[in-house]
Order: sequence, then structure tokens, then C-alpha cells
Amino acid sequence: MYQKIFKAEYQVPPWVSGDARRLIARLLVVDPVKRISIPEIMRTPWFRKGFVPPVPSPPVSPKKWLDEDDGCDDNSSSTNSGAMSPRTCNAFQLISSMSSGFDLSGLFESEQKAATVFTSCAPAATVVEKLEAVGWTLGFEVTRGKGWEVRMEAKADGTSGRLAVTAEVLEVAADVAVVEFAHDAGDALDFNKFCAEDVRPGLADIVWRWQGDSPPPATAAVVGCA
Repeated sequence: MYQKIFKAEYQVPPWVSGDARRLIARLLVVDPVKRISIPEIMRTPWFRKGFVPPVPSPPVSPKKWLDEDDGCDDNSSSTNSGAMSPRTCNAFQLISSMSSGFDLSGLFESEQKAATVFTSCAPAATVVEKLEAVGWTLGFEVTRGKGWEVRMEAKADGTSGRLAVTAEVLEVAADVAVVEFAHDAGDALDFNKFCAEDVRPGLADIVWRWQGDSPPPATAAVVGCA
């Protein structure tokens, strides 16, 4: 599926109108510079057909904003209860993060850090517990960060200070998670060694695939992610 997306290979059902076919062809242009823009889409005959421009909402007075803010405390408990839920990761982000030829991380992050990613067929809570256990085994100081983040910091200085790594768990589905390691402090070579050699053996029983690795056999994927 990824290869077809990357090459813009697709088939259009015969019942799709000519205007829609032309629009789809321009939407699926591989080169983003030549791809149709949103203003151009809104000027196409297919889009204009039956389109009703939205009616602007009346301006809201600052007093009303203040009145609405006064009632926010009532919902604070429900907001806090969901604070420990892992961030979700959709299929588009999953494909972009796991495919070296389709790296679109810039669409989702304003700051790019050195990181490595793997997918797991274990629940997010299990992945977090495993990350903590591996960090302790490696002799790191392990703390829970915001949300479902696990921060690991070396107890001794490395080449350029103490290595510090944050692992964030993103939930794709109930039993599918994506984990990203971010380099927070210390030498980049120490971080690469941590990801490539130190942490991998301890996580082997929960990892389905590391970023850049060849996909596992289809049978393994079915058994592991069932």
C-alpha cells in the first residue's frame, strides 16, 4: 500500500464524474510543489457545485468570554482524569514515521530532534512499564514525564555530559503503540549507541518493528498483533 501511495498508483471507479477525476488526479500528484492547493480546490467546478459559503459568526464580547471561563472549574476534574491517556497516533503519522522514504515528521513537529521509533503490539501501559524496567536495568535514573513519557538520565557523565533520553508512547489502537526516543541531553554518539545497542535487547519481547528495519513476515504480524 505504501508503494502505491508513494508512486500515486490508483484506480478510479467508473461512476466518478469527470470533474472529480480531474480533481483527484491533481490531489495525488507526488510532487508537493505541483500538487493542487486548497484555494485552487475551492475554485474547481466539483467543489463549487452546491457549495454554500459559511456565514461569519457574530463577534463575542470579552465579558461573555469571562463569564464562560468562570464555569471552567466545574469540568476540571473530568479534564484531569483524562490527562493520563496516551496521545494517539493516526495511520498517516504511523506510515510517515516508520518509512524512511516517506518522512513527513515536519508536518507534525516544529522542532526536529534525533530520535528512533518502534512499533509494539502491547498495550501502551505495558510498554511504559517495560521502558521503566529497561531503564533501571541499564543503570539510568528513571522518572515519569508528562502524559505517557518515560525520561531516562545516565548517572555518570558521558562524552558531553550526562545522556538524557525521553521515550514517548503514542497509542494507535488498544493493543498497538508507537514509541519514539528523543535525545534531550548528552552526546549524539552516546544517544545513537543507546538506541542501537543498549535498549534494544531489553525491549525485544514487546517490539514488533524498529524504524528502518525490514517488515516482519506476515505470519508474525498476524500472531503478534492479533
